[in-house]
Amino acid sequence: MEIQGSLERLLRPIALTDFFDQYWERAPLIVRHHAPNYFHSVVSFSEIDRIISTLDLRFPDVKLVNSSDNIASDQYVLPGNKINRTKLCQLFEDGSTIILNGLQDWIPSLADLCRGLEHDLSLPIQANVYVTPRLSMGLKIHFDTHDVFVLQIEGCKHWTLYDIAIELPLRGQEFDPASHLPGEISSEFELRAGDVAYVPRGLMHSAKSQDDYSLHVTIGVLGYTWADVLTEALAALALREPKLRKAICPGFAKASFDRSILERISEDLGRHCMKHMDILSAIDHFSEEFALTRRPVLVNQLSQTMNGRDVRFDTIVGVRPDLICKVREDLETVQLICYNNNVTIPGFAKEAIHFILAHPKFTPAEIPGNLDGPGKITLVSRLIREGILHVVEGHEKPC
Repeated sequence: MEIQGSLERLLRPIALTDFFDQYWERAPLIVRHHAPNYFHSVVSFSEIDRIISTLDLRFPDVKLVNSSDNIASDQYVLPGNKINRTKLCQLFEDGSTIILNGLQDWIPSLADLCRGLEHDLSLPIQANVYVTPRLSMGLKIHFDTHDVFVLQIEGCKHWTLYDIAIELPLRGQEFDPASHLPGEISSEFELRAGDVAYVPRGLMHSAKSQDDYSLHVTIGVLGYTWADVLTEALAALALREPKLRKAICPGFAKASFDRSILERISEDLGRHCMKHMDILSAIDHFSEEFALTRRPVLVNQLSQTMNGRDVRFDTIVGVRPDLICKVREDLETVQLICYNNNVTIPGFAKEAIHFILAHPKFTPAEIPGNLDGPGKITLVSRLIREGILHVVEGHEKPC
């Protein structure tokens, strides 16, 4: 899948405006692509088989679940959390589902899809893969604390949706089978190869494979909430405002304490906080955190770094299509925040940086601003080394 427009490709023919207006955080959606091979470029059973059979993935990145049997990890996990592959496969054949967590870190095509969705949503994305044998159910009825897109890769699963247990639960409001009961069935459907289901957080659900094994990818949207923003803004305000750092009134817990005093103070603090909290700065904090913590997807970075030494005025370069970068400016510098790094550029190159980040393809000779020729070459070479630019055409060295 291409980086750009990943969400549109998942949901077509549903328009993105319709999705966000009618379904996002509101209601489930099933998208029929009528193309069993629609997601074969993302992942396949043979690729998952290779990963399980050859890579040194460990528990709990790989685990087994079975809705009808509690599978203890010591049945398939060796000392050091290594996986007993033969036992894992035997338990799979006996009815247990294999879950591989965070496979976007291991499969480039899955990494591309997740990075594209991060571009589209400005939210962290994780991909977990589920392999379920025929006529089996891995997880019991439950809900998730994050929204998910379910991509059915191979096989088919019968899904059952129930009531919403908690509307838009926070990350700490985990599913509790003792207190969160499924309620009435709200809908049932079959998800076939090539189809997508969107399931908002808090919606109770279960899924069972049919006459053949099932392979699906669950794309988890690990979002930020307004509660996160307000908490961050309040914490920042508390560093500036001594009145928020005062202790609660002495004796407030006594039955005889005059609660009208607490009501007066809380109302005053509420008005003060709403007036002085800097909500936009708190949003900027999460924007920078998002850009800073995205895992680099740097294809051929070793050869690109070598290419950076030989950049000329006619070398065609461009911003990496997978780049997620936050720009912070002051009078003296321009800072590019990405890849757990803060790339600081002198302020006199500000016009050049804005041009570079806005163009997927250009030559150093085209860069505007007050940099001289060697300065443009130096800037481009550095940004290639930092993984922000890549050589598109010209003087590429083999990896």
